[in-house]
Amino acid sequence: MRERAVAVQHKKKNLASPKAPSWMITFADMMSLLMCFFVLLLANAETDIMKFRLIAGSMSKPSGPAIQAEMEPGAAPPKHDEAFPEPPSESEWDGKVQKIKETLAPDIVEGVLDGEGGDNTVTFRIKEAAGFPSGRADATERIASLVERIGEVLKGNDGRVVIAGHTDDRPIYNMLYRSNWDLSSARAVTVAHHLIDVVGLPLTRLEVRGYGASRPLVPNDSDKNRATNRRVEVVMTDGPTQARKPPGLRNSKDGRHYEG
Repeated sequence: MRERAVAVQHKKKNLASPKAPSWMITFADMMSLLMCFFVLLLANAETDIMKFRLIAGSMSKPSGPAIQAEMEPGAAPPKHDEAFPEPPSESEWDGKVQKIKETLAPDIVEGVLDGEGGDNTVTFRIKEAAGFPSGRADATERIASLVERIGEVLKGNDGRVVIAGHTDDRPIYNMLYRSNWDLSSARAVTVAHHLIDVVGLPLTRLEVRGYGASRPLVPNDSDKNRATNRRVEVVMTDGPTQARKPPGLRNSKDGRHYEG
């Protein structure tokens, strides 16, 4: 009888559910409080649709400045192009200058020509190494072929062409040239005549100048610098050239012109 009572009591102990650890009660209370806290935050939050759109737009582009300005209620959002301006692209003139340099690259590498592009100009600088004889203005075969290559580039582009001669500071005076002004002007005229007679450029596009030693590139303090300053520059300006009648000429009744 006693053994049966012990068996019944043991069976009741096995049927009883195990007790949970004491810390679980505290953890469950904490989770309940956190859930209530986030529910209250969500209930009291107000979503600014305009700001949300701005943030979404800024994140859709991989790079660009963040929008710092606050938008007023009801204001239209800025356009994408205004908020994120595209980087400046290469202009048509810059591309044209680069193409010209590539065309004359062999002469530039050889050291007889320099190419320099400006805002709306490109300068071909014919160096002394190209071969004007010392103290003379008649072109050698080498410089004539170089001028022809420059002329082909000029024919493919509109714009006025200024041909300017330059010398060093050493004075010259002989039966042909009274000064460096005469020598520089004569060399510029030689190049201009070659562009007109051989290349076929119209006279109305050309302008000839002689600067003598008044515009040196570098100080005339060595033989190397003086050689740098002895040059002829062909400067092309961007834009179409308007044909014009040379100044100082009047037409007669028979169609000829005379000075006056």
